[in-house]
Amino acid sequence: MAQQTETTNHEIDLDQISKKVKNVIGRTNDSVFDGILFIKRNIIIIAVLIIVGAAFGYYKDKKTSIYEHTILVKPNFGSVDYLYEQIKNINAKIAEGDTGFLNSIGINEEAHLAKIEIDPVVDIYNYVAQEEGLNIIQTDNMKFLIFRQIADKRDMTEVLEEYATSKNYKSHLITITTAGSISKKEDVINPILDYLNSSNYFKDVQKEAIKSLDRKIAENDSMVKQANAILDRLSNKNNANPGMLLLNEKKELNDILVIKDQLIRQQANNMIHKIDYNSIIKETTTIVNNKKHSLLSNKMKYIYPILLLMIFFALMSFKNYYVRQVNKRKVIIQE
Repeated sequence: MAQQTETTNHEIDLDQISKKVKNVIGRTNDSVFDGILFIKRNIIIIAVLIIVGAAFGYYKDKKTSIYEHTILVKPNFGSVDYLYEQIKNINAKIAEGDTGFLNSIGINEEAHLAKIEIDPVVDIYNYVAQEEGLNIIQTDNMKFLIFRQIADKRDMTEVLEEYATSKNYKSHLITITTAGSISKKEDVINPILDYLNSSNYFKDVQKEAIKSLDRKIAENDSMVKQANAILDRLSNKNNANPGMLLLNEKKELNDILVIKDQLIRQQANNMIHKIDYNSIIKETTTIVNNKKHSLLSNKMKYIYPILLLMIFFALMSFKNYYVRQVNKRKVIIQE
Protein backbone atom coordinates (compact mmCIF):
# COMPACT_ATOMS: atom_id res chain seq x y z
CA MET A 1 0.00 0.00 0.00
CA ALA A 2 2.79 2.37 0.94
CA GLN A 3 4.60 1.54 -2.31
CA GLN A 4 1.48 2.35 -4.35
CA THR A 5 1.11 5.70 -2.57
CA GLU A 6 4.78 6.54 -3.20
CA THR A 7 4.40 5.68 -6.90
CA THR A 8 1.32 7.89 -7.16
CA ASN A 9 3.10 10.83 -5.48
CA HIS A 10 6.03 10.37 -7.85
CA GLU A 11 3.69 10.47 -10.85
CA ILE A 12 2.03 13.63 -9.45
CA ASP A 13 5.43 15.31 -8.98
CA LEU A 14 6.44 14.49 -12.54
CA ASP A 15 3.13 15.80 -13.82
CA GLN A 16 3.59 19.08 -11.90
CA ILE A 17 7.12 19.48 -13.17
CA SER A 18 5.94 18.84 -16.70
CA LYS A 19 3.22 21.49 -16.35
CA LYS A 20 5.73 24.01 -14.96
CA VAL A 21 8.12 23.38 -17.84
CA LYS A 22 5.29 23.83 -20.33
CA ASN A 23 4.25 27.07 -18.60
CA VAL A 24 7.82 28.39 -18.73
CA ILE A 25 8.11 27.48 -22.42
CA GLY A 26 4.74 29.06 -23.09
CA ARG A 27 5.66 32.29 -21.29
CA THR A 28 8.97 32.36 -23.14
CA ASN A 29 7.22 31.94 -26.48
CA ASP A 30 4.77 34.66 -25.53
CA SER A 31 7.58 37.00 -24.51
CA VAL A 32 9.46 36.36 -27.76
CA PHE A 33 6.33 36.97 -29.80
CA ASP A 34 5.52 40.09 -27.77
CA GLY A 35 9.05 41.30 -28.53
CA ILE A 36 8.55 40.68 -32.24
CA LEU A 37 5.26 42.60 -32.16
CA PHE A 38 6.91 45.43 -30.20
CA ILE A 39 9.72 45.70 -32.77
CA LYS A 40 7.16 45.59 -35.59
CA ARG A 41 5.13 48.41 -34.02
CA ASN A 42 8.21 50.56 -33.37
CA ILE A 43 10.41 49.54 -36.30
CA ILE A 44 10.71 53.11 -37.60
CA ILE A 45 11.72 54.51 -34.20
CA ILE A 46 14.25 51.69 -33.67
CA ALA A 47 15.74 52.22 -37.14
CA VAL A 48 16.05 55.98 -36.53
CA LEU A 49 17.73 55.39 -33.15
CA ILE A 50 20.23 52.98 -34.70
CA ILE A 51 21.08 55.38 -37.54
CA VAL A 52 21.35 58.42 -35.26
CA GLY A 53 23.42 56.51 -32.69
CA ALA A 54 25.79 55.11 -35.32
CA ALA A 55 26.24 58.53 -36.94
CA PHE A 56 26.88 60.26 -33.62
CA GLY A 57 29.22 57.44 -32.54
CA TYR A 58 31.17 57.71 -35.79
CA TYR A 59 31.52 61.46 -35.22
CA LYS A 60 32.72 60.89 -31.64
CA ASP A 61 35.24 58.29 -32.81
CA LYS A 62 36.73 60.83 -35.20
CA LYS A 63 36.51 63.71 -32.76
CA THR A 64 37.80 62.07 -29.60
CA SER A 65 40.60 59.92 -30.97
CA ILE A 66 43.66 60.30 -28.74
CA TYR A 67 47.03 60.87 -30.41
CA GLU A 68 50.52 60.94 -28.92
CA HIS A 69 53.46 62.89 -30.30
CA THR A 70 56.97 62.23 -29.02
CA ILE A 71 60.06 64.42 -29.12
CA LEU A 72 63.47 63.03 -28.20
CA VAL A 73 65.60 65.91 -26.89
CA LYS A 74 69.06 66.60 -25.49
CA PRO A 75 69.17 69.35 -22.86
CA ASN A 76 72.42 71.33 -23.10
CA PHE A 77 74.32 73.69 -20.76
CA GLY A 78 72.97 72.08 -17.58
CA SER A 79 69.35 72.83 -18.53
CA VAL A 80 67.79 69.54 -17.34
CA ASP A 81 66.15 71.02 -14.24
CA TYR A 82 64.91 73.97 -16.31
CA LEU A 83 63.47 71.57 -18.91
CA TYR A 84 61.55 69.48 -16.37
CA GLU A 85 60.17 72.56 -14.60
CA GLN A 86 59.01 74.10 -17.87
CA ILE A 87 57.26 70.88 -18.92
CA LYS A 88 55.59 70.74 -15.51
CA ASN A 89 54.50 74.36 -15.92
CA ILE A 90 53.02 73.77 -19.40
CA ASN A 91 51.15 70.70 -18.13
CA ALA A 92 49.72 72.72 -15.23
CA LYS A 93 48.51 75.42 -17.67
CA ILE A 94 46.84 72.73 -19.80
CA ALA A 95 45.09 71.26 -16.74
CA GLU A 96 43.90 74.76 -15.73
CA GLY A 97 42.60 75.43 -19.23
CA ASP A 98 44.77 78.54 -19.50
CA THR A 99 44.23 79.21 -23.20
CA GLY A 100 45.78 82.66 -22.83
CA PHE A 101 49.14 81.16 -21.90
CA LEU A 102 48.94 78.50 -24.62
CA ASN A 103 48.07 81.12 -27.22
CA SER A 104 50.98 83.27 -26.05
CA ILE A 105 53.44 80.48 -26.88
CA GLY A 106 51.83 79.77 -30.25
CA ILE A 107 49.41 76.91 -29.49
CA ASN A 108 45.79 77.59 -30.43
CA GLU A 109 42.70 75.83 -29.12
CA GLU A 110 42.29 73.81 -32.33
CA ALA A 111 45.32 71.75 -31.32
CA HIS A 112 43.22 70.22 -28.48
CA LEU A 113 46.28 69.83 -26.27
CA ALA A 114 45.43 67.38 -23.46
CA LYS A 115 48.68 66.63 -21.64
CA ILE A 116 52.46 66.89 -21.85
CA GLU A 117 54.95 64.68 -19.99
CA ILE A 118 58.67 64.07 -19.90
CA ASP A 119 60.69 61.01 -18.95
CA PRO A 120 64.40 60.22 -19.07
CA VAL A 121 65.74 57.73 -21.57
CA VAL A 122 67.49 55.39 -19.14
CA ASP A 123 70.92 54.63 -20.59
CA ILE A 124 73.41 54.01 -17.81
CA TYR A 125 75.99 52.55 -20.18
CA ASN A 126 76.34 55.70 -22.27
CA TYR A 127 76.27 57.78 -19.11
CA VAL A 128 79.22 55.88 -17.66
CA ALA A 129 81.04 56.03 -21.01
CA GLN A 130 80.66 59.79 -21.49
CA GLU A 131 84.02 61.29 -22.43
CA GLU A 132 85.14 64.34 -20.52
CA GLY A 133 88.59 65.79 -21.00
CA LEU A 134 91.61 63.79 -22.06
CA ASN A 135 91.67 61.31 -19.20
CA ILE A 136 88.74 59.30 -20.52
CA ILE A 137 89.48 56.01 -18.78
CA GLN A 138 89.85 57.62 -15.38
CA THR A 139 86.58 59.54 -15.82
CA ASP A 140 84.69 56.38 -16.80
CA ASN A 141 86.06 54.45 -13.83
CA MET A 142 85.15 57.23 -11.42
CA LYS A 143 81.52 57.38 -12.65
CA PHE A 144 81.21 53.62 -12.55
CA LEU A 145 82.58 53.37 -9.00
CA ILE A 146 80.25 56.12 -7.75
CA PHE A 147 77.24 54.48 -9.37
CA ARG A 148 78.15 51.05 -8.05
CA GLN A 149 78.51 52.35 -4.48
CA ILE A 150 75.04 53.90 -4.67
CA ALA A 151 73.47 50.83 -6.29
CA ASP A 152 75.03 48.43 -3.73
CA LYS A 153 72.97 50.02 -0.96
CA ARG A 154 69.67 50.40 -2.86
CA ASP A 155 67.45 48.81 -5.50
CA MET A 156 69.09 49.07 -8.94
CA THR A 157 65.88 50.03 -10.78
CA GLU A 158 65.09 52.72 -8.23
CA VAL A 159 68.56 54.24 -8.60
CA LEU A 160 68.37 54.17 -12.42
CA GLU A 161 64.98 55.90 -12.62
CA GLU A 162 65.11 58.41 -9.78
CA TYR A 163 65.49 62.03 -10.79
CA ALA A 164 68.90 62.54 -9.19
CA THR A 165 70.32 59.89 -11.53
CA SER A 166 68.12 60.29 -14.58
CA LYS A 167 68.83 64.03 -14.90
CA ASN A 168 72.37 63.08 -15.97
CA TYR A 169 71.25 61.01 -18.95
CA LYS A 170 71.83 62.58 -22.36
CA SER A 171 68.36 62.06 -23.86
CA HIS A 172 64.87 62.70 -22.54
CA LEU A 173 61.50 61.90 -24.11
CA ILE A 174 58.73 64.51 -24.25
CA THR A 175 55.28 62.99 -24.84
CA ILE A 176 52.45 65.28 -25.98
CA THR A 177 48.85 64.04 -25.95
CA THR A 178 46.16 65.68 -28.10
CA ALA A 179 42.47 64.94 -28.64
CA GLY A 180 42.86 64.53 -32.38
CA SER A 181 45.66 64.47 -34.90
CA ILE A 182 47.81 67.45 -35.85
CA SER A 183 48.39 68.41 -39.46
CA LYS A 184 51.97 69.64 -39.05
CA LYS A 185 54.71 70.22 -36.48
CA GLU A 186 54.00 73.94 -36.49
CA ASP A 187 50.68 73.32 -34.70
CA VAL A 188 52.14 71.99 -31.44
CA ILE A 189 55.72 70.68 -31.64
CA ASN A 190 57.53 73.80 -32.85
CA PRO A 191 55.78 76.24 -30.45
CA ILE A 192 56.72 74.05 -27.47
CA LEU A 193 60.35 73.73 -28.61
CA ASP A 194 60.54 77.48 -29.26
CA TYR A 195 59.20 78.15 -25.78
CA LEU A 196 61.70 75.75 -24.19
CA ASN A 197 64.53 77.48 -26.06
CA SER A 198 63.45 81.02 -25.11
CA SER A 199 65.32 81.35 -21.79
CA ASN A 200 67.52 84.49 -21.84
CA TYR A 201 69.80 83.04 -19.17
CA PHE A 202 70.53 79.87 -21.12
CA LYS A 203 70.92 81.88 -24.33
CA ASP A 204 73.78 83.75 -22.65
CA VAL A 205 75.22 80.46 -21.39
CA GLN A 206 74.88 79.05 -24.92
CA LYS A 207 76.88 81.93 -26.43
CA GLU A 208 79.73 81.49 -23.94
CA ALA A 209 79.69 77.70 -24.33
CA ILE A 210 79.98 78.00 -28.12
CA LYS A 211 82.86 80.47 -27.77
CA SER A 212 84.62 78.14 -25.34
CA LEU A 213 84.03 75.17 -27.63
CA ASP A 214 85.43 77.05 -30.64
CA ARG A 215 88.56 77.93 -28.64
CA LYS A 216 88.93 74.33 -27.56
CA ILE A 217 88.62 73.12 -31.15
CA ALA A 218 91.24 75.64 -32.30
CA GLU A 219 93.63 74.71 -29.48
CA ASN A 220 93.22 71.01 -30.16
CA ASP A 221 93.90 71.58 -33.85
CA SER A 222 97.09 73.44 -32.88
CA MET A 223 98.15 70.64 -30.52
CA VAL A 224 97.52 68.02 -33.21
CA LYS A 225 99.73 70.02 -35.60
CA GLN A 226 102.48 70.20 -32.97
CA ALA A 227 102.19 66.46 -32.38
CA ASN A 228 102.45 65.85 -36.13
CA ALA A 229 105.55 68.10 -36.32
CA ILE A 230 107.26 66.15 -33.53
CA LEU A 231 106.31 62.83 -35.15
CA ASP A 232 107.70 64.06 -38.48
CA ARG A 233 110.98 65.07 -36.78
CA LEU A 234 111.32 61.68 -35.09
CA SER A 235 110.38 59.90 -38.28
CA ASN A 236 113.00 61.82 -40.29
CA LYS A 237 115.61 61.09 -37.65
CA ASN A 238 114.76 57.41 -37.71
CA ASN A 239 114.98 57.31 -41.51
CA ALA A 240 118.39 59.05 -41.46
CA ASN A 241 119.79 56.76 -38.79
CA PRO A 242 117.93 53.44 -38.81
CA GLY A 243 118.03 51.69 -35.44
CA MET A 244 119.34 54.83 -33.65
CA LEU A 245 116.04 55.79 -31.95
CA LEU A 246 116.83 56.06 -28.25
CA LEU A 247 114.75 54.59 -25.42
CA ASN A 248 113.59 58.04 -24.21
CA GLU A 249 112.61 58.96 -27.75
CA LYS A 250 110.60 55.74 -28.08
CA LYS A 251 108.75 56.61 -24.89
CA GLU A 252 108.20 60.15 -26.15
CA LEU A 253 106.90 58.79 -29.45
CA ASN A 254 104.46 56.48 -27.65
CA ASP A 255 103.19 59.32 -25.40
CA ILE A 256 102.69 61.61 -28.39
CA LEU A 257 100.74 58.96 -30.28
CA VAL A 258 98.46 58.40 -27.26
CA ILE A 259 97.88 62.14 -26.81
CA LYS A 260 97.22 62.63 -30.51
CA ASP A 261 94.68 59.79 -30.50
CA GLN A 262 92.90 61.33 -27.52
CA LEU A 263 92.91 64.76 -29.15
CA ILE A 264 91.41 63.39 -32.36
CA ARG A 265 88.69 61.57 -30.41
CA GLN A 266 87.96 64.70 -28.44
CA GLN A 267 87.80 66.76 -31.62
CA ALA A 268 85.20 64.36 -33.02
CA ASN A 269 83.12 64.83 -29.85
CA ASN A 270 83.61 68.59 -30.03
CA MET A 271 82.21 68.70 -33.56
CA ILE A 272 79.17 66.72 -32.43
CA HIS A 273 78.75 69.09 -29.47
CA LYS A 274 78.89 72.02 -31.88
CA ILE A 275 75.89 70.58 -33.71
CA ASP A 276 74.02 70.03 -30.42
CA TYR A 277 74.89 73.50 -29.14
CA ASN A 278 72.76 75.29 -31.73
CA SER A 279 69.81 74.79 -29.36
CA ILE A 280 69.38 74.91 -25.60
CA ILE A 281 66.98 71.97 -25.81
CA LYS A 282 68.13 70.07 -28.89
CA GLU A 283 65.48 68.15 -30.81
CA THR A 284 66.91 64.90 -32.17
CA THR A 285 63.84 62.89 -33.24
CA THR A 286 60.14 63.72 -33.53
CA ILE A 287 57.23 61.35 -34.21
CA VAL A 288 53.71 62.80 -34.63
CA ASN A 289 50.19 61.37 -34.77
CA ASN A 290 50.77 58.04 -33.07
CA LYS A 291 47.19 56.96 -32.38
CA LYS A 292 46.63 55.79 -28.83
CA HIS A 293 44.27 52.83 -28.56
CA SER A 294 42.06 52.12 -25.57
CA LEU A 295 39.26 49.69 -24.74
CA LEU A 296 36.65 52.01 -26.29
CA SER A 297 38.71 53.28 -29.23
CA ASN A 298 36.67 53.33 -32.48
CA LYS A 299 33.76 51.57 -30.78
CA MET A 300 31.42 54.54 -30.19
CA LYS A 301 29.62 53.83 -33.48
CA TYR A 302 28.43 50.57 -31.89
CA ILE A 303 28.03 51.74 -28.29
CA TYR A 304 25.74 54.74 -28.94
CA PRO A 305 23.09 52.80 -30.93
CA ILE A 306 22.98 50.13 -28.20
CA LEU A 307 22.77 52.83 -25.53
CA LEU A 308 19.90 54.63 -27.29
CA LEU A 309 18.00 51.37 -27.77
CA MET A 310 18.46 50.45 -24.10
CA ILE A 311 17.09 53.86 -23.05
CA PHE A 312 14.15 53.48 -25.45
CA PHE A 313 13.33 49.95 -24.20
CA ALA A 314 13.62 51.13 -20.59
CA LEU A 315 11.20 54.02 -21.22
CA MET A 316 8.72 51.75 -22.98
CA SER A 317 8.93 49.18 -20.17
CA PHE A 318 8.25 51.91 -17.64
CA LYS A 319 5.32 53.13 -19.73
CA ASN A 320 3.80 49.60 -19.89
CA TYR A 321 4.34 49.16 -16.16
CA TYR A 322 2.61 52.48 -15.49
CA VAL A 323 -0.36 51.59 -17.72
CA ARG A 324 -0.74 48.17 -16.04
CA GLN A 325 -0.73 49.68 -12.59
CA VAL A 326 -3.28 52.34 -13.56
CA ASN A 327 -5.60 49.71 -15.10
CA LYS A 328 -5.24 47.49 -12.03
CA ARG A 329 -6.34 50.35 -9.75
CA LYS A 330 -9.29 51.14 -12.02
CA VAL A 331 -10.48 47.53 -11.71
CA ILE A 332 -10.15 47.68 -7.91
CA ILE A 333 -12.17 50.92 -7.72
CA GLN A 334 -14.92 49.52 -9.98
CA GLU A 335 -15.23 46.44 -7.76
